[in-house]
Amino acid sequence: MVKNNIKISLRNAVPSDIRKIFYLSNDPLVRLNSSVSTVIKWEEHKNWFTKKLKDINHLFLLFHFRDKLIGQVRYIVKNNEAEISISVHKRFRGKKISGKMLSLSQKVIIKEYPNVSKIKATVKDFNEASQKIFLNAGYLFKKSYIINKQKYFDFYLYL
Repeated sequence: MVKNNIKISLRNAVPSDIRKIFYLSNDPLVRLNSSVSTVIKWEEHKNWFTKKLKDINHLFLLFHFRDKLIGQVRYIVKNNEAEISISVHKRFRGKKISGKMLSLSQKVIIKEYPNVSKIKATVKDFNEASQKIFLNAGYLFKKSYIINKQKYFDFYLYL
């Protein structure tokens, strides 16, 4: 049993993480909650992953408990705004670890990108768990909208 007060480690993603991120990204619940819900092909993932690691406007963080991947938090930075993406491995879901991941990753984004003044989280309307996580982390609901018959909510954290 993993408890909420566990010590988790945080580091930047590196090329050797490609497979574990591929499997995490293709987890059915991760795909369902993603803006693009189709399964990711290996070649697409390799190209995407390599590009993201080289992108200076992309912060790609991995969280571990001992040697087990807990999940990832990514930020795409544009000017003074960062858009966040979070995925949690199925064995760690429901354990209230994502709030800790958000908190730790926010410290890194503030340090690495001091010009960022707000963080945006986009969540599908049915993903109540993520909505709750962001609200509990201090994010504020900003707006809702529909794209391709799917309703989304935007939440913002002002730094």
